[in-house]
Amino acid sequence: LVLLKIRQNKRKRGLIMNIMRVRWIVLVIGIALLWVASEKGEMRNASIAFGIGAAGGFLLDAIGTKFRFWVYLRQPFLSSKYFLIVLPAWGVFGMAVNLAWDWWGVTPWLALTIITIGLFILHEIPNLKVKSWEYNVPLWFVFLSWVPLVGSFRILFLLFRGY
Repeated sequence: LVLLKIRQNKRKRGLIMNIMRVRWIVLVIGIALLWVASEKGEMRNASIAFGIGAAGGFLLDAIGTKFRFWVYLRQPFLSSKYFLIVLPAWGVFGMAVNLAWDWWGVTPWLALTIITIGLFILHEIPNLKVKSWEYNVPLWFVFLSWVPLVGSFRILFLLFRGY
C-alpha cells in the first residue's frame, strides 16, 4: 500500500512537471516573439496579434466548452487558472500565427500549411501526454479544424492591422 502511494505521488509530480514544462515553453515562445517584434519595431503588430489570439481563443473556448467539443481538465473554463494560463497561451498562439506569417514572406498557402502543421504538432502532441484539455470529437476533426482556426486568426489580424 505504501509503495502504491509512492508510485501515485511520483506519477502526480511527473504530470505536474510536464504541465509546467509546457507552460514554460509557451512563455519562452511568447518572450522570444516579443523580443524579435521589438527588434523589428513591430510591437504594434505583436500587440494586435496577441489581442486577437486571446479574444479569439476565449470566444472559441466559450463555444467549444459550451457544446462540449473539448474540456479543460486542469484549468476549467472561466476559472482563475484559465485566465492565468490558457488565455495568455491563446495570445501567444495569435502572435505565433501572425508574426511568423509576416516574417517568413512566403506564399499565403505555404504559410498557412507550415504554421498550421507546426502549431498543431507543438500544441496537440504534448497534450496527448499531459492532458491539459481533452476532446470529445474525433482527432481527424480536430486536425481539420486547425486550418480555419489559423486562417481566421490571420484574417482578423489583417483586418485589425489595417490591410
